[in-house]
Parts: sequence; structure tokens; C-alpha cells
Amino acid sequence: MLPAPPCPGAPLPSCSYNLATVEKLFHAWGSLMPRVHPCYAVKCNPDEGLLAVLAALGAGFDCASEAEMAAVMALGVAPDRIVYAHPCKPPKQIRWAAAHGVNLTTFDTESELHKVRRAVIRCWRLRKLGT
Repeated sequence: MLPAPPCPGAPLPSCSYNLATVEKLFHAWGSLMPRVHPCYAVKCNPDEGLLAVLAALGAGFDCASEAEMAAVMALGVAPDRIVYAHPCKPPKQIRWAAAHGVNLTTFDTESELHKVRRAVIRCWRLRKLGT
């Protein structure tokens, strides 16, 4: 069932954030946890301005699709800063990621691990733990 359309004249939902605050918090993260490299989940907010700031700061990116990987790569993000993290990856997208140098992926199940292995021989795999 689709949600009801907004009431006529009602404001559309929006999200506002301050990019200077994003930068400040990124640097705070780095000083408090210098051995932990943050990877931003693009699906949370794929705004190009936000992604560009995080890319310039050196963040990694958690991408759930070919489109998300392509979007951050278009900003100059190197493939080794991208984690392909989708719980049920289509083999075509696994091969696309590997062909574009994205060699780090996650898996939640044994069957997903085998699917990644069948699609790509050389790929680092990270086991996701329950959240």
C-alpha cells in the first residue's frame, strides 16, 4: 500500500544540515578514533554536496548499488575507499563492482558469500554481524 499523498499546501519533508558541522564531526571522529576509518552509508542521504564534502575529507563509502558506487566514483573517490554493502547483491552488480576496482564487500549469509565467490574470485569479504 502506498502512503497517502501530502495534504495540499503542506510543506514537503526535508532534511537540513550544515556542511561545516559535518566537517567538524568528521575531524572529531578522526581524533577520537584514529585507527577507525569511517565509511558513510550513501543510502542514508545521497546528496551530492554532502558526498563531495565527505569525499574531500577522505571518507570511505558504504554503497548498496551500482548507482551509489558510480556516484561516489564520479566525485573522484578511489575504488579502494568503497565497500559494496548490500545484503543480497545481484551477480551483475558484483561483477560491475569488481570490474571497476571495488574489491571490498560484505556478506550476511553463507549463500551470499558463495555467490560473491562465484561472481568474483579476487575480492575481500567482510562478515557483517547482527545489529
